[in-house]
Amino acid sequence: MRLKEYLSHEELQILDEELFCVSYHAILQGKWPYLDEGQIRKWRLLNPADRQQAAIAWADDYLADLPEWTLSTYFARYGSQYLPKARAKRIHS
Repeated sequence: MRLKEYLSHEELQILDEELFCVSYHAILQGKWPYLDEGQIRKWRLLNPADRQQAAIAWADDYLADLPEWTLSTYFARYGSQYLPKARAKRIHS
Protein backbone atom coordinates (compact mmCIF):
# COMPACT_ATOMS: atom_id res chain seq x y z
CA MET A 1 0.00 0.00 0.00
CA ARG A 2 1.31 3.42 -0.89
CA LEU A 3 0.11 5.88 1.72
CA LYS A 4 0.11 8.86 -0.63
CA GLU A 5 -2.29 7.11 -3.00
CA TYR A 6 -4.92 6.43 -0.35
CA LEU A 7 -4.65 9.28 2.14
CA SER A 8 -5.12 13.02 1.87
CA HIS A 9 -2.33 15.46 2.74
CA GLU A 10 -4.09 16.25 6.03
CA GLU A 11 -4.33 12.55 6.92
CA LEU A 12 -0.64 12.03 6.15
CA GLN A 13 0.23 14.94 8.43
CA ILE A 14 -1.86 13.43 11.23
CA LEU A 15 -0.09 10.09 10.88
CA ASP A 16 3.31 11.78 10.78
CA GLU A 17 2.57 13.77 13.93
CA GLU A 18 1.20 10.71 15.69
CA LEU A 19 4.26 8.61 14.90
CA PHE A 20 6.50 11.50 15.95
CA CYS A 21 4.74 11.63 19.34
CA VAL A 22 5.09 7.88 19.82
CA SER A 23 8.79 8.04 18.95
CA TYR A 24 9.45 11.13 21.06
CA HIS A 25 7.83 9.69 24.19
CA ALA A 26 9.55 6.32 23.76
CA ILE A 27 12.91 8.11 23.59
CA LEU A 28 12.14 10.21 26.67
CA GLN A 29 11.10 7.13 28.64
CA GLY A 30 14.27 5.28 27.69
CA LYS A 31 12.32 2.63 25.76
CA TRP A 32 13.76 3.44 22.33
CA PRO A 33 15.47 0.39 20.78
CA TYR A 34 17.16 2.32 17.95
CA LEU A 35 19.78 4.26 19.92
CA ASP A 36 23.39 3.32 19.33
CA GLU A 37 25.99 3.14 22.11
CA GLY A 38 27.19 6.70 21.50
CA GLN A 39 23.67 8.09 21.75
CA ILE A 40 23.02 6.11 24.94
CA ARG A 41 26.20 7.49 26.54
CA LYS A 42 25.28 11.02 25.46
CA TRP A 43 21.72 10.54 26.79
CA ARG A 44 22.96 9.63 30.26
CA LEU A 45 24.95 12.87 30.49
CA LEU A 46 22.11 15.19 29.47
CA ASN A 47 19.97 17.21 31.84
CA PRO A 48 16.14 16.99 31.43
CA ALA A 49 15.83 20.05 29.15
CA ASP A 50 18.61 18.81 26.88
CA ARG A 51 17.03 15.35 26.83
CA GLN A 52 13.84 16.88 25.43
CA GLN A 53 15.79 18.60 22.66
CA ALA A 54 17.72 15.43 21.87
CA ALA A 55 14.48 13.40 21.79
CA ILE A 56 12.96 15.86 19.31
CA ALA A 57 16.04 15.70 17.07
CA TRP A 58 16.32 11.90 17.22
CA ALA A 59 12.59 11.40 16.54
CA ASP A 60 12.84 13.78 13.55
CA ASP A 61 15.88 11.90 12.22
CA TYR A 62 14.13 8.56 12.69
CA LEU A 63 11.01 9.64 10.79
CA ALA A 64 13.05 11.21 7.99
CA ASP A 65 14.80 7.88 7.41
CA LEU A 66 11.69 5.67 7.45
CA PRO A 67 10.66 4.15 4.14
CA GLU A 68 7.00 4.52 3.27
CA TRP A 69 6.33 0.78 3.60
CA THR A 70 7.39 0.95 7.24
CA LEU A 71 4.78 3.63 7.90
CA SER A 72 2.16 1.58 6.08
CA THR A 73 3.02 -1.50 8.13
CA TYR A 74 3.01 0.44 11.39
CA PHE A 75 -0.46 1.91 10.88
CA ALA A 76 -1.87 -1.28 9.37
CA ARG A 77 -0.71 -3.17 12.46
CA TYR A 78 -1.43 -0.67 15.22
CA GLY A 79 -4.03 1.61 13.68
CA SER A 80 -4.23 5.30 14.37
CA GLN A 81 -5.58 7.01 17.43
CA TYR A 82 -6.30 10.32 15.69
CA LEU A 83 -7.04 9.52 12.05
CA PRO A 84 -10.61 8.23 12.61
CA LYS A 85 -11.41 11.38 14.61
CA ALA A 86 -10.05 13.63 11.87
CA ARG A 87 -12.00 11.77 9.19
CA ALA A 88 -15.22 11.97 11.22
CA LYS A 89 -14.71 15.68 11.81
CA ARG A 90 -14.19 16.27 8.08
CA ILE A 91 -17.31 14.28 7.18
CA HIS A 92 -19.49 16.17 9.66
CA SER A 93 -18.14 19.59 8.67
